[in-house]
Amino acid sequence: MEQANQTVPDYLKAEFVPTRKKCASDALAQSSCMIQLILEDLDENYDLRYAGGISGIKITLPMTYVVSLPQEERIDLFTYTFERRDGKIGIKSKVMGAEW
Repeated sequence: MEQANQTVPDYLKAEFVPTRKKCASDALAQSSCMIQLILEDLDENYDLRYAGGISGIKITLPMTYVVSLPQEERIDLFTYTFERRDGKIGIKSKVMGAEW
């Protein structure tokens, strides 16, 4: 699918409050921690629960994940970037987009 330069619908613009978690230092534990933060954020802020659910969570760069949520006419995409600070991992940014 092509990525379109369309305006992000209002329901995708929900603000989020970054949460931080203390995670073990190994890569698997940190990945698990970041995925848990993603799921918590989606649970609190994503309103389209009647659609297709999560079709993928993919790491694209170190500390960056893309989540795909299929809808009838598009796929909603959320790119989460994380940071480590004071021994905790938290969401640094969340960018919303869609593929049509």
